[in-house]
Amino acid sequence: MIFAAAAAGVQVVSKEMMQNAPNLIAIADVNAVPPAGVEGMDLFMDGAPLGDSGILGVGPLAIGDIKYKTEAGLFKQMLESDKALSLDFRHAYAKAKELTGLV
Repeated sequence: MIFAAAAAGVQVVSKEMMQNAPNLIAIADVNAVPPAGVEGMDLFMDGAPLGDSGILGVGPLAIGDIKYKTEAGLFKQMLESDKALSLDFRHAYAKAKELTGLV
């Protein structure tokens, strides 16, 4: 698995690199500024194969969408609570799993 989080507009993973990584299963890219951080990555890619490589890709706007929904869900919990809440990454992870159907 590769999590590409380079500077905006910088490509860090090429098709050639992917071809030379036979055990690579998936790549997530948070770079929404062209060019993509991962060659061939689509902004909205949500687990589709990258070209004919068989490697699964998750693009920045798919990542951003679940991030936004997770944050909004946690804020809603805070607002609806009668007492103070302290939420951390474990709550965010559980919310993201719920939103993606992994629960």
